[in-house]
Amino acid sequence: MTKIASQKNLQDRLLEALNAGSLAKAIDKFYDETNMLVRDDIRAKYKEELKEAIRPCEAPDGVDESQCWTGTPVLAAFEAMKILSDGNSVTHAEAAIHRFGMDGYAASVTAQIVGFYSPRGKEFKKYWDNRFKTTSACP
Repeated sequence: MTKIASQKNLQDRLLEALNAGSLAKAIDKFYDETNMLVRDDIRAKYKEELKEAIRPCEAPDGVDESQCWTGTPVLAAFEAMKILSDGNSVTHAEAAIHRFGMDGYAASVTAQIVGFYSPRGKEFKKYWDNRFKTTSACP
């Protein structure tokens, strides 16, 4: 069974790091806790891609600046990947994604991340694409 910190823990730490200006440290910690979930053939470039995927963003009017960052699809994807790596069904992984409360676009981005990085990614994307009648950009 794969052990990583809970999604809430990871999200809280990333937000704290963003607020403290130490995003690089938070990304290092996230990498350490999640790299075992990534396909072996792409693990080397995974950390660099995390730096692009998790970063501060400009908050829209009425939204607290500290709550605006681009990491939610990444966190949701790794929660789903943990579920898949533990041998659970793709429907359980889908449910984990929906618990993050993202809109359809962000959920689709999350599914793309799972489809690309997870050793069970092709299985998951086939399920996702069929369930939501989408086509995948994943190889």
